Amino acid sequence: MLPASKLEKYISMILITGIIVPLIFAVVYLGLDIMVCMVDRTCGSSMFSLIFFTDFKSLIVNTINPEELLEWGQIMENITSVFTPFLYLDDVFQSLMLFLLGALIFKTSKTGKTLGCLILIGLSLEMILSPIIAMTSVTKIQALVNSDMITFTPDMFRQTFPFISWTLDHVVLVDTIWDGMVNCLILFLIWLRFSRMKH
Repeated sequence: MLPASKLEKYISMILITGIIVPLIFAVVYLGLDIMVCMVDRTCGSSMFSLIFFTDFKSLIVNTINPEELLEWGQIMENITSVFTPFLYLDDVFQSLMLFLLGALIFKTSKTGKTLGCLILIGLSLEMILSPIIAMTSVTKIQALVNSDMITFTPDMFRQTFPFISWTLDHVVLVDTIWDGMVNCLILFLIWLRFSRMKH
């Protein structure tokens, strides 16, 4: 019955908040939904089947003109690769860790203050990044508008917007690396705050 160290408490807090509790919630929620759909046939498909057995890629691809699909096929394939449920597990973990950080920082109105801070941070980043994106893209967009091009082909897209094109070609990798970096930063901030608290 030795007292737990700060590191042990920190790891326990992360595991419970970020993995155990959401996993239990997901199992209970999806399990109840499956049972309801088994009893009541009018409810349609269960959330479990919609999430894990729906081919979102086919749904999107079937709405596209066959000629456009043939031309933009690879880019569309890269974009639709984000429709994988497991790709968003790190985003769920990130949201939980943000609210855990807010709970450690604020003493009262933890949820409201955390949401307020996230909104302010989002607006600030948008105000900072929007002019930068506009300045780097406006000349290229104007050139496309002023040109006599009838169609906008994938090759033109890749030549005009090489960075966006590369990002779309590696969207899953970029998303995973970005979320991993943000999660590491949040975990570090949680540890920084937690280590300075009196236990």
